[in-house]
Amino acid sequence: MIQCLSCKTQIPDDSAYCDQCAAPVLICPRCGTPGKGKFCTKDRTPLIQNHVQNSPGSPPATPAQGTSLNPEPTAPAPAQSTQPAQPPPSYAATMRAAAPGATLTLRHAAGINLTVQSGDMIGRREGNHAAALAQFGYISGKHGQFEYKGGQWIYADQGSTNGSQVNGQKLAPNVSAPLKNGDTLLLADQLFKVEIA
Repeated sequence: MIQCLSCKTQIPDDSAYCDQCAAPVLICPRCGTPGKGKFCTKDRTPLIQNHVQNSPGSPPATPAQGTSLNPEPTAPAPAQSTQPAQPPPSYAATMRAAAPGATLTLRHAAGINLTVQSGDMIGRREGNHAAALAQFGYISGKHGQFEYKGGQWIYADQGSTNGSQVNGQKLAPNVSAPLKNGDTLLLADQLFKVEIA
């Protein structure tokens, strides 16, 4: 874990942006020290935006805006997709995907009930339920996604900062887990009961 230099929140050391304040995470590609501004305070190396592949000792992916990398030879950066994210499916498409009787509702002890459609993203900043979840600071802006496939509901954590659990079992990021009626789903520190009608 590293500390966001903007809001002082502890975040995973492979974060490109702070999940709490959305500030970019900059690191020194030479010594791995997080920093603000354009240069490392330890060795004056230009800072770059942190990525999973930018652990200390590995070649950096891209320089911070307005800076250049050291003149040392490095491997070319992997190509990044510039295509926009696909829009969520339309309501009609969702209704075709979810068979009758396959309605999933998440129930929270505080009286929050979230009816989920296939393809719904859930989080504090994204998805149809962002307004209801905005009060929960440990839930990520883009926490997880639900799908109805092959006659069953599945949930996949989208690499959230504080993770997801189904019935007490921690989920690996981007790995689908089946849901059934009566299961519990923990989003960060908030527990929901799964009801499938």
